[in-house]
Amino acid sequence: MIKIGLIGCGNICNIAHIPAYKKISESRELKIIGTCDIIKEKAKNTAIITKAKNIFTDYHELLKLDLDLVDICTPTYTHSEIAIAAAKAGKDVICEKPIALTLKDAQEMINASIQYKTRLFIAHVRRFDPRFQHIRNDIIQEKIGKPVYIRITERQWLPFSGDSWFWKSNLSGGVIIDIGAHIADMFRWFFNTEPVEVFATGRMVREEAKKNGTFDHVVVMYKFAQRETAFMEISWIFPSEGSTLYHYLDIVG
Repeated sequence: MIKIGLIGCGNICNIAHIPAYKKISESRELKIIGTCDIIKEKAKNTAIITKAKNIFTDYHELLKLDLDLVDICTPTYTHSEIAIAAAKAGKDVICEKPIALTLKDAQEMINASIQYKTRLFIAHVRRFDPRFQHIRNDIIQEKIGKPVYIRITERQWLPFSGDSWFWKSNLSGGVIIDIGAHIADMFRWFFNTEPVEVFATGRMVREEAKKNGTFDHVVVMYKFAQRETAFMEISWIFPSEGSTLYHYLDIVG
């Protein structure tokens, strides 16, 4: 039995993590033991859905429970503090991407996991998407030769109001951190190496972005060790066009 505590009971927890746990429970025995959110009503609602018996507004209280795993679905700027506290409490951690706002915070999360002998998993879910796994397998098997160029465009209309933490660069990092974390990870995964040069430029287009000084449209170019190149376009400014997310991928080999 895997005993799980949920910290952060908002959008991503309810539309992605909880359905995933329901699917996993078909083949693995697991149980949501407790829920936590600073808005008590959200914690209560998620507890009803998951049949969790313990409800908290302070994650420190949840960490006192007998848990195998803590799932962090909170805003980006809180990840480091909560993940480190969970490691100190001896809990394994799943943390929503991006890992943190700064390299320093990310490294401290990793260091805590090593120090307290716990596991830290960042939810770069694209690596587990059968579509992207198929592409990577084709790359490994050299069905397209050696990849030399990858282009990924990912854009959406961010639906949240201007006072949301998403629009505050010191809390979310803006579009380059929020969406860019996925794309940068895919480049590293497909090329199986690290970038050596990066160039980026961006704009503040929507009024919510201008008000908060946050980039909502960014393009990034990468150069990798064997002269492979990659191009990323990420945006929160495009109308939904009937879909919440537009994704386009090119690979040249």
